[in-house]
Amino acid sequence: MSPLRPFACLALMLLPVSCGLSRGYPAETEVVTTPASAPMDAAEATEAIPWSELTRLAREDRQAGRLDEARARLEQAASQLADRPSSDAGRRTVFDLQARLALDLIAVGRSEDADAMAAPLFAQAEQDPALASSALVDLAYATAVRPPTSSEAEESASARLELMELALGAAERGPASRQRMMMAADIALEALEQGHLELARRGIDRAVLDARTVAPTDQIQLGSLKIYKARIARAQGDLETAEASAVSAAQHYEKGRSGPANLAVAEATLARVLADQGEIERAREQADSAWQRVSGDAPMPDFVKRIALGAQARVERAAGNREAARARYEQALAMPAGGFARDLALISELEAELAALDAPGLDEASAGSVEQGARTSADSGGAQEASSADAGAGGSGSATGRETVP
Repeated sequence: MSPLRPFACLALMLLPVSCGLSRGYPAETEVVTTPASAPMDAAEATEAIPWSELTRLAREDRQAGRLDEARARLEQAASQLADRPSSDAGRRTVFDLQARLALDLIAVGRSEDADAMAAPLFAQAEQDPALASSALVDLAYATAVRPPTSSEAEESASARLELMELALGAAERGPASRQRMMMAADIALEALEQGHLELARRGIDRAVLDARTVAPTDQIQLGSLKIYKARIARAQGDLETAEASAVSAAQHYEKGRSGPANLAVAEATLARVLADQGEIERAREQADSAWQRVSGDAPMPDFVKRIALGAQARVERAAGNREAARARYEQALAMPAGGFARDLALISELEAELAALDAPGLDEASAGSVEQGARTSADSGGAQEASSADAGAGGSGSATGRETVP
């Protein structure tokens, strides 16, 4: 990993459903029994105040909303402790307070000041991971998910992933929790979309393991996580794991008595994996079953129908049945667009595959290249707008992160 870069001029916005900053960690409850400290002046700044006293005064400043004074005191305290090992309780305490103060700066809209304060903390944690605390995890994740400005988008994409990897690595040293599970799932999806498949796999594996610990009876949640694992494994070319994960997802959905939408998505996912493996008949059976589940009279989001039709089209294309594939592509694209990002991305992919299908001289190698380019984007997840199909799919506490139907 290259050195972490600060994020300047970024507006605070979390992912649609994120882990929730500090929700899994106890808030500071220290009761201040000493008189409130006065703002620190230049003379005081030069005094050799012990780090423990600086830390106490910084806590008072933070509680009183004097964030700049708290920041200055903590920087002095940190400089006094810089030569101590990361195992030193004092150094860890000051480091944690600095991370929490940076989160406070984000909360009051001072993103640039927060970034300036966070950058050296990230660098220290990258150099010495043992320093990372729960507050550092929250700070790294909060910084990573703030959307960049248009001028910074390209440069910040890799930096965002670096911060997500830092947050995940720091969180992994703690115990399993629902917060970590949700964060790991969000990181996996973001990394998948950005093509960082190693981080995506690491994130989804962590989310699955944590789900088995903190919510072992939530079958729908486990099923959704397995859908994402299947898609990540497929993007990696690990088709054996992809198939096993898709089958497992369907089994979890059945145990959880999920509705047809989730089961259809699991079957559509399995159909694509089987088509990749050349098992056309099994793939067609799964794709047809997915379509049958969503094509009845019951209300069903068009996005879920588009996933099922897309699976049928891709299976027929893999089988060399161009006319059947074209008919399914056209049927999928004829449905109204949902207007949300994942549906629009899926439409774009299907349009590209249809255009490639009609291109002169198309062979299976070129058809495969179109699909390979689409593996890490649109149908790596579903859309919240589809949630009416399955009241139990995902839910407000789901670790599937950004959407309810995968």
